Order: sequence, then structure tokens, then C-alpha cells
Amino acid sequence: MGSMEKLVWLRRNEPFTLRFGRFTLKAIQVPSLSLQTHCMDLPRDLAATLSELPSIPPDCEAVVLPAHPIEGHFPRLKGFFGPVIRYISKAELRYLIHLRGTFQDYTSGFSSRRRSVLTRHVRRFAEFSGGSLDFRVFTRPEEMPEFVGIAAALSQRSYKAKIGAAFKDLAIRPEELSAAAAGDGIRGYVLYSSGKAVAYYFCREQGGSLLYVHSAYDPGHAKLSPGTVLLWLILESLFAEQRFEYFDFLWGYYPYKIAFARTSIRVACVFSFRGGVRNRGLVLMHLALLTLTKWMRAMTSRLRMAGMVRALGENLIRRT
Repeated sequence: MGSMEKLVWLRRNEPFTLRFGRFTLKAIQVPSLSLQTHCMDLPRDLAATLSELPSIPPDCEAVVLPAHPIEGHFPRLKGFFGPVIRYISKAELRYLIHLRGTFQDYTSGFSSRRRSVLTRHVRRFAEFSGGSLDFRVFTRPEEMPEFVGIAAALSQRSYKAKIGAAFKDLAIRPEELSAAAAGDGIRGYVLYSSGKAVAYYFCREQGGSLLYVHSAYDPGHAKLSPGTVLLWLILESLFAEQRFEYFDFLWGYYPYKIAFARTSIRVACVFSFRGGVRNRGLVLMHLALLTLTKWMRAMTSRLRMAGMVRALGENLIRRT
């Protein structure tokens, strides 16, 4: 893409999330002018895009690139005392599935063993649920209240509620959800067992691709792998639908994303904040928590390694 004029911008609240380790302390909603062009349709040159950013509108606090491709080293923080504070809140690999072709073509990319395990999960869940799979897709504005109720209830029973990452913590405004659904921009997927909702995926459209935003499952059904079964059914339906270009797993490293994905791209979330005391404070707080988390993980790794060495030494002593 060669021109900033082709990019799609939208005024929306972008979450600036303060985390310590895996715990979400607070997701601050920043009024922003946000780039809504999907990362696979953006140029790889982040510096070029940043050089042509629009000005921060008077009713916004930032211009945000939620996921822009990034290559090589790029400074995390720039212009801290200037009129615009440029801050990369995160940068990591993004995992995606290209949805062109058939579901059979896609699944042929799994090893025979992996494919057998996945189909067994699906078959076992169907047998447990009376011999069939009860799977529903919520898309229309009038269906959103029911879906939100299901998602809120399920996520409150999951581990995500304990770390501040439940569905309610997304802070999605009802009017925003209804407007997106009216434009066919929302997919709510729910898997049932004996009439009871046991897993959901919440997804939204961006630039012709479908973004995975949130999911949870009933821990009482964990042994049946409801999240995996639902993802399998979602992908099967998306390949049949042929409406979206990619299924985008968004942020976060999880083994299942790597297992299901077929491509990856390194992207960065870039906030260009309006200079000011409050925004400088937010950036400093985020950076401090990030540094503290890295230090804690490094110390945990060292302690774990020291424990392994100590246990090995004790075993050797007992044998002699």
C-alpha cells in the first residue's frame, strides 16, 4: 500500500492496558483516532507510516496504530517531553490463518496424528452431547444482548476473571457493539452441550479479516476440550463462508495459536499520545510495569534453574 490516503481511520476508544505479569490491573480507554486497516494490508515500513500520521484530533488523546508490521529494532519511546509522545506498548508475533481454499485443504496441513486428535475431540464432544454438535453464530444487533449475557456469565467462571481479563473487562459499549453488528462486523460463536452454553468466541471484522477478540469456556467441561472443539467448528464455517481473508488470533502467545495458524507476522501497537502530564504518567507507569514483569520472569527462571540444579545434586548425593 503506497499512500496514507488508502488507510482506514476511525474514532474509537483504544485500550491502554496496564499489566503486571499475567494480571490485568487496569485497561484505560483512550479516545483515539485509530487505524483500522488490517496488518496484512499495511506496508512493512513503520517509520514511513509514522512520518505521515494525521494530527491528533481535538476530541482525541492519541493517534493509534493497533497492529502495524515492524522489522528490526525500533525505539519503544520517543519524544517524551515533546508535543507528541510516541510509545510502542507491545510488539510480538501475530498468528493468522488464511481462509481461502477449502477446510479440507487447511486441515491437510496438520500431521496425521494432530488431525486424528482434533477430530477425536470433536467426535467425543458430540457423543457426550447426545450425538450431535449444537453450535450457534450470533451476528445481528438484536442477538447481541443474548450473546453478551452468555459471554459474561461464562468468562466469570473461567480463570480470566481472576486475572482481570473477563469479557466485562473489555468495556465494550452496547451501542458500539450494535453498530458493528448492523454492519455485519461481529461474530459471536457459542458451543452448547445439552442446551447449556459451554464455550464462546467473540470476533470482529477488520478490513476484510476476522479478529479473535475474546473467548472462554466452562471449566466444568475442560476435559472435553470445548474451546478446541469450538475453534474447529468456527474455522470449518469460515472456510465454507469465504467472506473473510484471514482469521487473526491477535495478541498473546499460546501453543494452540501456533498449532492452528499457518502464517505469522511481527506487529507493534503504537500510541502517539498528545503531550501532557497525564499521558506521560500513563506511559511511565506502563513502562515500569513492563520492566518489573521482565525482571520478575528472569528471577523466576533463575530460581527454577537453581532448584533443578539443587535437586540434581541431592539425587547424586543420595546415589553415592
